Amino acid sequence: MAGFLDVILRGLILAAQAVAVGGVCFLLLVLRPFGSRPVPDLVTRARSLRLIALGALVLAIGQTLALASELYVLLHDAVWPLMAAVQTLYVQVSLVRILAGVALAVCALQLRREPEERRGLWTAIGLLAATIVAAAPWTSHAAARLESRGPLLLLDGAHQVAAMVWVGGLVHLIAAAIGRGPRPWPVALLQRFSNLAPTWVVVLVVAGVGLSIYYVDDVSALVGTAYGLMVMTKVVMLAGLLVLGALNSRAIRRMDGRVEADQVTMRRFVEVEVGLGLTVLFAAASLTSLAPAVDLTHDRR
Repeated sequence: MAGFLDVILRGLILAAQAVAVGGVCFLLLVLRPFGSRPVPDLVTRARSLRLIALGALVLAIGQTLALASELYVLLHDAVWPLMAAVQTLYVQVSLVRILAGVALAVCALQLRREPEERRGLWTAIGLLAATIVAAAPWTSHAAARLESRGPLLLLDGAHQVAAMVWVGGLVHLIAAAIGRGPRPWPVALLQRFSNLAPTWVVVLVVAGVGLSIYYVDDVSALVGTAYGLMVMTKVVMLAGLLVLGALNSRAIRRMDGRVEADQVTMRRFVEVEVGLGLTVLFAAASLTSLAPAVDLTHDRR
């Protein structure tokens, strides 16, 4: 039961950081420079900023709960001194993520209340999102490796940020469609997101393959360990996500020359894509709670 709750908490943290960091990228790369207008869609911007604040706050709360759980184990079960526990990398990185999440939530809410653009707040939001991204791989398996630590941290960081931008961006794309009726998005907005998504998909897949090659050393580890089976499950779900993304991209390319998208079917595709993307994040969370297959050299089924 404790293991299940741990996976749920880890999945919630991954989903929250995707909404927060992916939302920042959505605002800066998709919405803010949208079209030729110097001022973005204020309604959509307000929704995204509210979502960013919510995601950042949930990230901070989730990381606090995860940290409390780890400290309880160290202080009570492992009988570590408090100062020794505080000096561990996991505790220090967790504190950075908590503070960055709270600060990002505050900045996003403050910017939402501002009627005009404020460069200082945009800079702070960008730096805080970058801090969350930089700290993310240091709570993963990569940070605990003694060999190949640097490359694994880079691969894990690239894998996580690509997932944040893609899945988080989709969440904000859905939020932008709320209240627009059967014509949920301007075509230019969809095209801008569609043009950026393939880059992050390539990064996600390449980094994921690199991590899998290292953590799953052969076929027996792939089919004979819980870690390997979960990797295959994640691959199947990711393949479905890629198919949906390709269908959406194809539909968007056919809209050239139109002002608004009027396909309700595509909106449903995007909603399904968001749901499957969040499910993939929870599958990734389950991997972080399992020992890598490369470390399980005995009793492989």
